[in-house]
Amino acid sequence: MEFLGCVAKRTPLAALMGVEASVECTVSGSPPQGVDEAATILSRLVSYVSRGLGVDLRPAGKIRWEGLGRGRYRIYTVQVGGDVAGQARIVVAEWLGKPLAGIIVLYGLAGKLDAEEEVEWGSPLRGVIPAPWGPVEDVSVMQKEAPKLIKYKAERSEPSHPGNLSVEGPEAGITISLKDLKERAEWKTLDLHCVTGWSYTGRKWLVVPLSELLDLVGGCPGGWWVAATSSTGYTTVLPCLEAVKSYIALGLEGEKLSRDHGGPVRLLAPTLFGWKHAKWLASLRVVSEYLDGFWEAHGYHERGLWKLDERFKIRNPELLR
Repeated sequence: MEFLGCVAKRTPLAALMGVEASVECTVSGSPPQGVDEAATILSRLVSYVSRGLGVDLRPAGKIRWEGLGRGRYRIYTVQVGGDVAGQARIVVAEWLGKPLAGIIVLYGLAGKLDAEEEVEWGSPLRGVIPAPWGPVEDVSVMQKEAPKLIKYKAERSEPSHPGNLSVEGPEAGITISLKDLKERAEWKTLDLHCVTGWSYTGRKWLVVPLSELLDLVGGCPGGWWVAATSSTGYTTVLPCLEAVKSYIALGLEGEKLSRDHGGPVRLLAPTLFGWKHAKWLASLRVVSEYLDGFWEAHGYHERGLWKLDERFKIRNPELLR
């Protein structure tokens, strides 16, 4: 497995939860076969980024791995120490037998990123790269139905909520109370698909179409994005083309939305994987350019369409030929 180049950039959205920068490295060749080989490749990745940024970075700790999408994907990770702490990861599409990307997130700024917003070296792939494979026809190969909504959060802090939702668009900004949201809401049967490999489908959610709120602030132009921020500092981004198909959720299966599942208000984006469904939603902002949220900075796909199995960013030119 080879590294062809990297783009290192500051991540102002993800910085709300401590991720100050993300380094995306383009890869080629064969993926690691097991933890020992992954350890060697992760060490090379850390050294490659260390040289590119002009900063001392070193692997620190044990190699860990996680399977996602019913075994279709595997992530190898190791903590990073030195001048700045972080985490290095290699993302592998097991079903293709190909690595997708090498990623390092940094919990501080050092080296060339001290003075520059972005640093590039080698010949990296850049930008939003849609999945080059077609839609997955048999959902059961990548998702398993869950009997109940699984509790999950990336945040360490306990969730709280200001009691309203702010929305900022190209032409205006509004703050809407939870009471006003509930008056707009209706029950609708919708699905949720988690990136880890489970789905929760055919359930009734109390929702307000996100498009209604976006229309109040000037809409969501094609090619633009919606940046969502939770009261906990969690962030994610949705393409406008999918945001207008999404919802603000306040209830589930006849009950108000519980705190464990993002209550009092969360995003529900049926066309996108679950990390895009920000819980404890506090604000939405329409932006003209793509920005990494928390999991996007860790290498998760910019767009995240579940029908195309867009779980991770694609930084391997061999997959685009």
